[in-house]
Amino acid sequence: MAAAIAYGIGDSTDSYTAQNILEHAALGCAASAAVGTGCAGGAVGAAASAVISPLLVYAAATSGADLPVQQAFVGSFSTAVGGIAAALSGQNLQAGETAAQNNALNNDL
Repeated sequence: MAAAIAYGIGDSTDSYTAQNILEHAALGCAASAAVGTGCAGGAVGAAASAVISPLLVYAAATSGADLPVQQAFVGSFSTAVGGIAAALSGQNLQAGETAAQNNALNNDL
């Protein structure tokens, strides 16, 4: 369900807008809380991914790499950034990674 909602957010909002980032943060919070890892880590991870993923997509697209390599690059780096952001803010690293990955895979790729 979170995947479909992330896709809908990306489809109905522009990247880098407050609405896009805040909606992804709210989704990250709700999805993370639903699986018992708390709200904050998911919110931070999803927001971080909403900011960094479009940049990673651009970097990957201009790299000349094959599409599967581009997708792996964006997915893995967005996941790492979300987890690191959550951990640095004192929140659940796994929640941040999961929410960031959901955003990257279902919104930006």
